[in-house]
Amino acid sequence: MNKKQKNYICIGVAALIIIIGVVYMLIPRTTYADYVPEQAKAVVQIEAAELQGLALGKALPEGFSPETCCIDWTQPVYAFITPNEYIGVAAALTDESGVSAQINSLISKKECQLLDSDCGQHWAWLTSGWLLTWNEHSVHALGPGVAQERDILRQTMNHLLEGDEPFAATDRYDELMKQKGNVRIFAQLDALPSPYNLLFRLDLPADCDPATVHLYAGAEIGAKANQGGTTSINCTLTAEDNAVLQQLDACDAQKKSLTIPPTVKNDSTLFVMATQTKGKELLSLLKSNRSIRDLLLGINQAIEFNRIAEQTDGLLCLEISRLTKDWEPTFCLKAEAKDLSAFDNADQKKEGDGKQEESSVKRVGDCAYELRSENKQLRFGANKEAGLYYFCSPAYSATAAKPMAFGKEEKADGMVSYFHVNLHTLFAQPALQDGAVANILKMLFPDARSVTYESHKGRKAKLVLRQ
Repeated sequence: MNKKQKNYICIGVAALIIIIGVVYMLIPRTTYADYVPEQAKAVVQIEAAELQGLALGKALPEGFSPETCCIDWTQPVYAFITPNEYIGVAAALTDESGVSAQINSLISKKECQLLDSDCGQHWAWLTSGWLLTWNEHSVHALGPGVAQERDILRQTMNHLLEGDEPFAATDRYDELMKQKGNVRIFAQLDALPSPYNLLFRLDLPADCDPATVHLYAGAEIGAKANQGGTTSINCTLTAEDNAVLQQLDACDAQKKSLTIPPTVKNDSTLFVMATQTKGKELLSLLKSNRSIRDLLLGINQAIEFNRIAEQTDGLLCLEISRLTKDWEPTFCLKAEAKDLSAFDNADQKKEGDGKQEESSVKRVGDCAYELRSENKQLRFGANKEAGLYYFCSPAYSATAAKPMAFGKEEKADGMVSYFHVNLHTLFAQPALQDGAVANILKMLFPDARSVTYESHKGRKAKLVLRQ
């Protein structure tokens, strides 16, 4: 073979590769699971056929009826969180005419706006804040968002439809499919935006990126579960990087196990949490959130909160009984500390701070103080005998200085962190009457009375939903 023939062969092979690539790009994806993005922060696969009778339609955008939109319930339904933190839903269709009929019904009620159609792909905007697109194979929703976010949602959805490698082609998908149950879950620990992920991040070392820590879980929900209204989801925490796994195990080994008092389990308050942390981890975590960082800046104008928090070493407990319309909590925070000397004379003014007049500190008891700033009040102090400090709303003044209800014990497979939310009380709060956060929570837990999360040694965790 001469040189000229070799060149022709090379040119031919190159042309064939280009043609194959172009054809591949032009072939539309027909497997709806391929629209779940590779970089999804969380993915939930639901075996729809088994759960159809459990009001599965509540996972669909508001205004959509699962009975009439022709979803193929023999195929799994996927819910996921995109990298830019929108919720996506993907489902197979038996007949696209069902979606079209439902869209027309919503248009007549002024609850939907039909956008456009292109090459068999149809688009609509629901006034409940969801962008909807469908074709002959599948239907997809993305949201919730306000009307001003519609262009961003459209760009995000276009990227999902035309994007790169899907989640179904990754090792994470393979691991997801190993989970047992009719609901399978994958999530990065940063899947929830800050500050809502702070609770999970307290389990991690201060210098550990929560995006590198992954949670996998499987659960039997519905008739198969047969748990009398209680669903337990067993979870495993892992990481793809061995160095991160070593970090998690080292942090785990330093913690003792928690004991939970019976009073915590009676569901009497909105929210209660207990974990173990150190000052470095706690401060680093609090300062990672802008709103909390601004709050701490205001407190530090009057007292040396950073100095106090740096001494934290051991149990940390938080209880919240109420949330105002502006998300301001009625709360009590307690933590064990190595050094409580900062509370000896906390009412003495800090020197060299020109903003002292904006807040004032008044002694109200032995190692007990009241911080006033504008129209707000905060109580804080220490119980040196119990080795703890506290910050609380005035409503908790009578009980804040009492020893913690939680305790510690040596147990190889014991619980290391805990939180419990009374969802009935939560959904009754002024802050949860409307808005995107309220919509997401009510969609995730439509019929649950409470949710409890426990993390255990050995990178195990358990999520319990009670109806």
